[in-house]
Amino acid sequence: MHIIGLILVIAFCLIICYQDFTKRLIHIGNIAGLAIGIYLSKNEDNQAVFQNGIYNVIFLLFLFTILYIYFYLRTKDKKFFNHKMGWGDIIILFVFCFSYNLYNFVLFIMFSSILSLIFWLINYSINKKKEIKIPFASFLTIFHLIVTAYCHYSLFDPVRDIVL
Repeated sequence: MHIIGLILVIAFCLIICYQDFTKRLIHIGNIAGLAIGIYLSKNEDNQAVFQNGIYNVIFLLFLFTILYIYFYLRTKDKKFFNHKMGWGDIIILFVFCFSYNLYNFVLFIMFSSILSLIFWLINYSINKKKEIKIPFASFLTIFHLIVTAYCHYSLFDPVRDIVL
């Protein structure tokens, strides 16, 4: 089941990345397929995965609350979700909650965000547009594929081990 899960993770990450870059929309069926692939690819006990997932969900709720308050105070606009950050990005972050422990999840979000900012800087320097949409879900899936490949060919487990 582990190999089938890895194949599903790779396939659905690539599909989501393509959809987000080209159409700026992500089909919910692809997110569900990614979630199933992540579940099937886990070899460890479900208690550790579930416990880390709960910690990561709490962290995401805290993070989204802070972001919502920040953008509300800055723009006086209550439309953070779907205007500043798409629902596909948010749902994919919740799916990835069960792939990492809290420390690695924070690093995952941080490095995905840095990758997105680099893309924005390159795109902004070329286009000079005022508003550039960043396909954040694409960068989440790209970085998840990098971590998955690294974990598959090493002894690193993102649920139990901590990156130093």
